[in-house]
Amino acid sequence: MEKDKNNEEKISKQDSVVGGNLLAGSDLNLVDSFKVFITKLINFVKSTLSFADEVDKEATVKMIKNQIQFKGFNIWILIFSIIIASIGLNTNSTAVIIGAMLISPLMGPIMGIGLSMGTNDWSTLIKSFRALIITVAVSLVTSTLYFLITPFGEVLLYNYIEGQTWREDVNIVSDILSRIRVHKCPKGLRKLSSLPSDIKKNSLEIISTLNSYHKNKLMMICPEVSISDVEPVLIHTDVVPGNLILGNKGLRLIDWQCPAIGDPILDVVMFLSPGMHEIYGSGKLSMNDHETFLMHLTSKLRSRYNILGPLYHWRLAAYCFWKAEQGFIEYENAALEEINLIKMI
Repeated sequence: MEKDKNNEEKISKQDSVVGGNLLAGSDLNLVDSFKVFITKLINFVKSTLSFADEVDKEATVKMIKNQIQFKGFNIWILIFSIIIASIGLNTNSTAVIIGAMLISPLMGPIMGIGLSMGTNDWSTLIKSFRALIITVAVSLVTSTLYFLITPFGEVLLYNYIEGQTWREDVNIVSDILSRIRVHKCPKGLRKLSSLPSDIKKNSLEIISTLNSYHKNKLMMICPEVSISDVEPVLIHTDVVPGNLILGNKGLRLIDWQCPAIGDPILDVVMFLSPGMHEIYGSGKLSMNDHETFLMHLTSKLRSRYNILGPLYHWRLAAYCFWKAEQGFIEYENAALEEINLIKMI
């Protein structure tokens, strides 16, 4: 019996050893298979993304060096691309400007500079910079000639004025508007009607485009105004805090792109507008500043504002509601401020 038990124990141990070897062999096969899979995957990704076999380095370098030279058709392509870009700038068309960029051959010298710096090729670097200088010169000459003879209108250039946006002291604003009113009117400026009927007509045209809520809100407070015409003077038409710059030489009124000859009350209304102060300034004027500014005007202008001002503010409220409906939500509050002022004056 003891002999049989020993034989059974030996057989059991042998089975255990055999089973362990089988399990160990199975684990090794799984690891090897996984390693093979990863290796094949890496090789597949490399072969898919690699373009080393498809690139002729010598031909690429030769092509870049050939594109550096600017003469013949390259110059003419550049000239026409600059003309197209200038038309885009003149007509404010982003699509036209992008189109000009696509056909412009300016990348030749730029790629040459990159290649020469990467390969330490000084002779190519000098040629590339020389070509780039030529392209810039041709571009400047072409654009200058275009804007000199363009039929699309004149280019308005501004001098930079260093300073801070106006924040306080309404008297200096009144002074600068007084100087503008007595300034000689340049020739060729547009003339704006100061007749209440024309102002109301223009306001109603804006109101007709509004939704019913805004339309009703304005029509309920439509001012009825009757006043004689006034001698037109030079006006800025956009006297908002953002256009009033206080610098070393005192207060300056900038952004003269829409001047006109018309009613001086228009500039007064634009400055006193609580809506415009909300949009461009640091909040609406206090009533004390409002009255101080009016008292600084001549009695004739002050009387004219008291009669005609509500109509101008009404039109400004319509404009602000229109801007709000275009997506500029801050103009909603600006319009409401205009309405509140109309009710007060």
